[in-house]
Amino acid sequence: MVIRDLMNRNVICVDQNASILEAAKLMLRENIGSVCVVGGSLVGMLTDRDITIKATSEGWNPAEHRVQEIMTRNPVFISPNADVLEATELMAKHHVRRLPVCQDDQIMGVVSLADVADYTRRCLDNIFTEETKAEK
Repeated sequence: MVIRDLMNRNVICVDQNASILEAAKLMLRENIGSVCVVGGSLVGMLTDRDITIKATSEGWNPAEHRVQEIMTRNPVFISPNADVLEATELMAKHHVRRLPVCQDDQIMGVVSLADVADYTRRCLDNIFTEETKAEK
């Protein structure tokens, strides 16, 4: 399975110069745990954990600080033509749960560990179903 068939195409982005408060409100409104950070192109990723660990724990006023101060810069990304195994390897190697899917400097989607887990579950269901049919 290639990533293009697994990724979420509804990509939510925030500008690197937006306030942390704006980003947090966007994430709450969209019910998501991360956003792609843009500044002409993909420049970072911001997660709810980044907000908690890097800003809240420091006592920052989120309206006074910018996303670029706490985002993960130069995020690892994956091609839409890569396979699921490559995605899992990248996630494990870089300790991330979400990968932006990019081609020609364009963000095409995001693939998450949950997407990979759901795909794996479906594969295992298919194997179990085939084994059950073979036993009958």
